[in-house]
Amino acid sequence: AQPGASGGQIVFNGSVPKLLQSADTETGKWLTENKFSSLPRNKKPKLKDSHFIKIKDAHIHNLQNFDAEIPLGKLTCISGLSGSGKSTLLEDLIYKELSQGSPKGWVQSTLNFSEIVMIDQETIAKSPRSNPVLFADAWSPIKEAFGRTEQAKAAGFNASDFSFNSGQGRCDSCMGLGYENVEMQFLPDISVPCPICQGNRFKDELLEIRFGGLNVSETLNLTITEAQERYSQLPKTHRKLTLLKELGLGYLKLGQPLNTLSGGESQRLKLAKFMGPLQKENRSALILLDEPTTGLHLADVQRLIDCLRQVVSRGHSLLVIEHHLSVLLQSDWIVELGPGAGKLGGNIIASGTPTSFHRLNTPTGRLFKGYQKKNNPSRNGPSSRVKKSNKSYFRKSSLEIIGAQENNLKDLSLAIPSNQFVVITGPSGSGKSSLAFDVVFAEGQRRFMESMSSYARQFVEQVGRPKVDLIRGISPTVAIEQRVTRGSRKSTVGSITEIAQYLRLLYARLGTQCSPRNGTPLVSSTPQEICRKLARKIKGVKGAQLLFPLVTNRKGHHKPLINWAKTQGFELVRCDGKLLSTQSFDGLDRYKLHDIELVLETWEKPPKSTVLQGSVQYALKMGKGRCLLLLPSGETSWFSIHNSDPETGEAYPDLEPLLLSWNSPKGWCTSCRGYGRIYDWMKDDLPANGQWWSIEDGDVCPTCSGDRLNPVGRNVFLFSQNRQSYSLPQLLALPPVEIELFLKNLKINPQLNAIRDAILPEVFERLNFMSNVGLEYLSLNRETASLSGGESQRIRLAGQLGSNLSGVLYVLDEPSIGLHPSDNQKLIDSLRSLQKKGNSLLVVEHDQETILQADCIIEIGPNAGEHGGHIVEMGKPATVAENGLSGTGKYLSLGISHPIRGNWRKLAPFRKNKEKAYVELSKVTFRNLKNLCIRIPIGCLTVCCGVSGAGKSSLVRGPLFQGIKQSIRESTDIIKSDNYLLKNGNLFSKAIEVSQAPIGKTSRSNPATYLGVWTRIRDLISTLPEAKARGFSPSDFSFNVKGGRCETCKGAGRIKLEMNFLPDSFIECQECQGKRYKDEVLNLQWHGKNIAEILDMTFDDAVEFFSFDEVLRKTFLLMVQTGLGYLKLGQTSPTLSGGEAQRLKLASELANGIEIQGKKHKKLKKNFYVLEEPTIGLHPQDSEKLILLLHQLVDEGHTVVVIEHDVDLIAEADCLIELGPRGGADGGKLLHQGTVPSLLKKNSSPTAKFLARVVNAV
Repeated sequence: AQPGASGGQIVFNGSVPKLLQSADTETGKWLTENKFSSLPRNKKPKLKDSHFIKIKDAHIHNLQNFDAEIPLGKLTCISGLSGSGKSTLLEDLIYKELSQGSPKGWVQSTLNFSEIVMIDQETIAKSPRSNPVLFADAWSPIKEAFGRTEQAKAAGFNASDFSFNSGQGRCDSCMGLGYENVEMQFLPDISVPCPICQGNRFKDELLEIRFGGLNVSETLNLTITEAQERYSQLPKTHRKLTLLKELGLGYLKLGQPLNTLSGGESQRLKLAKFMGPLQKENRSALILLDEPTTGLHLADVQRLIDCLRQVVSRGHSLLVIEHHLSVLLQSDWIVELGPGAGKLGGNIIASGTPTSFHRLNTPTGRLFKGYQKKNNPSRNGPSSRVKKSNKSYFRKSSLEIIGAQENNLKDLSLAIPSNQFVVITGPSGSGKSSLAFDVVFAEGQRRFMESMSSYARQFVEQVGRPKVDLIRGISPTVAIEQRVTRGSRKSTVGSITEIAQYLRLLYARLGTQCSPRNGTPLVSSTPQEICRKLARKIKGVKGAQLLFPLVTNRKGHHKPLINWAKTQGFELVRCDGKLLSTQSFDGLDRYKLHDIELVLETWEKPPKSTVLQGSVQYALKMGKGRCLLLLPSGETSWFSIHNSDPETGEAYPDLEPLLLSWNSPKGWCTSCRGYGRIYDWMKDDLPANGQWWSIEDGDVCPTCSGDRLNPVGRNVFLFSQNRQSYSLPQLLALPPVEIELFLKNLKINPQLNAIRDAILPEVFERLNFMSNVGLEYLSLNRETASLSGGESQRIRLAGQLGSNLSGVLYVLDEPSIGLHPSDNQKLIDSLRSLQKKGNSLLVVEHDQETILQADCIIEIGPNAGEHGGHIVEMGKPATVAENGLSGTGKYLSLGISHPIRGNWRKLAPFRKNKEKAYVELSKVTFRNLKNLCIRIPIGCLTVCCGVSGAGKSSLVRGPLFQGIKQSIRESTDIIKSDNYLLKNGNLFSKAIEVSQAPIGKTSRSNPATYLGVWTRIRDLISTLPEAKARGFSPSDFSFNVKGGRCETCKGAGRIKLEMNFLPDSFIECQECQGKRYKDEVLNLQWHGKNIAEILDMTFDDAVEFFSFDEVLRKTFLLMVQTGLGYLKLGQTSPTLSGGEAQRLKLASELANGIEIQGKKHKKLKKNFYVLEEPTIGLHPQDSEKLILLLHQLVDEGHTVVVIEHDVDLIAEADCLIELGPRGGADGGKLLHQGTVPSLLKKNSSPTAKFLARVVNAV
């Protein structure tokens, strides 16, 4: 229970009542024994012969016509309510007026002071070179004692050498600091012990000298108490250290840097100056303090009071702003300001001794009276009050939403419990995403943005206020949405999870830099060697320039630096590779990283060796061991005393994370620019003399072999204890499990353990989260563009799970998508761990297992669109399951009967080389697929399933789909590739993939334009006789081009008001009343509806309205069959939920395959459809509609292949292909090919046990 080295232990952990009963804790003693009540009260001070500070008619802030007399030579406290004017009186009036000679004449003192000082809790010094023994002026006698020793004299050292700030005794490497500061980019900087002096600050020969049995480093490591006892023979040191000990600072070490002290420690250390005896010839000081008890324990408060009393006893005057009762009680005089705050304050309402305040009815007087009544606080009720407050504090809080009307929400009011796992479910389009994202997340983001400055807000996309009456109790929000973000071609699993960023930092700080030429580790060079190499370089060259680096990879405009260079006589500076004049330097972009070198010499002819040596020495000194040679040809050569090739002498730059980044010109491969592949658009910038034009688009870069980095970045290695070594690209290519094993056995200098320990836990935690969300099979160098939709979602989820935030409301959109049922529990456990950290979870979800494990379920419905937006049920899973009106409850209790049509289609017998009833795919060796041979039955529904990462997307979207596309394009039945052999791929008219790419974000995009039917509708309307009579063309019915659209709003129907740092606002266009078109266009009607009313029509209505047109009718019927009949043709795309967006994409792709059936004489070929997880965002009742639609496609003769994890869709497969048994390198094998019943008989199948739960429920 002591500070410093004796502290750091938990001495109590429990409730406040138990603390009051504990006699072993310092806090318990002060609370229960009421130590302050036994303290001696100060006698009434004698003011007759006192000096005063006199204030007359002062006017400042809320002190108006202010008069006062404050006694000096006393401990005077200024009290009063917050805002009553205390700081104004002390700082703005007394301190400023007296320290400036009272220019306004408001403040006069009857006593002259030696100094007027304001003592606050600010750090005494920001430099680590100052410490308590130096600040207290107690080090000089110790230095002198060391200098007087015989050892010191024999070694030629004197007293000044025993300083780490100057002299010949300090370590030359760290200049006496004892450590080196390592910049850690996005992590806090780390101080590591100096490798030369091992943190001792001094040279070895000086450390051999001892005084009192200790060397100088050991002396600085003594505590103040230990040193005070040891150095009694040094009077000055002993006296100064005794004062520090009396201040309660005896636990501090003599050499502890002052910038590491707390505010309270710094304040008490500043008081030490005034605690010594006052010499006769010296005048006293006026010392001002503002709430010195802030942050102090009750025991420390009493130590502070004792120090204040000692300062007063030395003849000084103390003015203290204070609220702490113990300080007020033990003061000499109190001045209370009030009676209120602000305009209601600024007056002296009481002034006198603490004893006189017991009789006053002021805030401070009432505080004193209350204190008198509490003779024994341990029995006067605090225990009962604490219990009551605890009950209130631990009451479950909630997020209250009142009157939510966003999109289709029907004035919802509800309370969402905090710190719980809450699932929002309901039919697709019922309003789940509107509640979770457009209301809760948007309001959390909006309030967070309000906390930022208006300047910062203008750089961030603003979130508007949701349509809701009131939201209370909302936490900061983080959204993990369903939209698939493929990222750039440089985006990898490692960069998305941030593991690559941490590993770059690890390699930059702990890696061994090797020569790109021969792989040998780089070594140090001497200045003499550098001179010889440089002389050879400039032999016979005119105009060579010698430069040294000033700035490396640092942001800023750097004007002060160049101004300094100009004053030193430097004329040229090289900024980011360009030579500039220091005379006309205007500054650089302050927000970009820059490299700056100063031109030291320009040699018209090679200089003499002595001149060259002097220039190189100076350049290396100013460039911290580095210099640069710039030849007239533009060739640059770096020279360094640290990083040189031992054979060639070539120098390489110091390691920094950007040298290991493929997103930076410093680190990327100059051929592929960090992409790892050569694309056609790059070839114009590649050397003309190479073989670049023979490389096909997307081939691996031959320069870096796909590693993405330049030779410097590729040749930095980490070593393990068992002598394994990996470069960063090599490590990123390993499976996460192997990465973790390697990093746990790193071989590094023990002094650098702090760097390792700061980085590796972040890496391990993120690798662990990858495993928890079922992605442990992915290598970190895997491009995100190659991931499946589910993998993309969970990669981003893993990145969020590794952030270690607390007190956050996480809003997630179907985190289970793309996850095999066997991995689902891992995901739920991960979400629960996020909850245990003090976060709340609001999850939009349809997965049965996730719903059943929720703490609370909110079901929105009962249907979609205008028929949704109500709360159907809210409560625990059992409550929802018992509700007969709940669609989710019905699903939880009954499920879907499989097969939905009563039976599965029979598969045709496979007869090799005879009947073309199958697409045959063999010898597949693509990614992790291991020589697979599969058959896809034509005219059937085939589902490819398996654990996450088993190779489903690689198989179906890769060789199968691409092979069929090529077969159709080339009209050949056999496709031979390096990775596969495909037969019968030309039996289809089209190959259509329903991808997971997001739809448009512009408000001009809507379902009608996205489906491609709006052009056809405009063509039809323009053929009407009335339209022809008015001269209308199809373009006149477009809201995107001039003609018939309203030009006031440019066909948007609303006008955007830009609000700079506030969210943009939209108002309805007054010209067209939000209808987008001119009046003459709106006057034209077709079957009683104009063009704006057609846009406002739902797809349910459009099926009948356009029944005469087979293409339109079939397209709109697809929308109805996919459960999107409630959407309007003109509804803007950004307002669609994730599930709606996915199904619109599905309908659009399926509509591409619609053939006009009117041509009976034409025999139509059938289509081949590939769908990846089409059940994303679908409620079970909507999944039924989707299943029926897929069956309808197959009934029409089409072939459908689906990649799916949802067991309800898997159970409907005519042919089932399962890959596994695990993900990544352990997957890619064919576990099953056949029917659903045959899979159920396989105990080894990861899917079978989950499938049996739904199929056996028939």
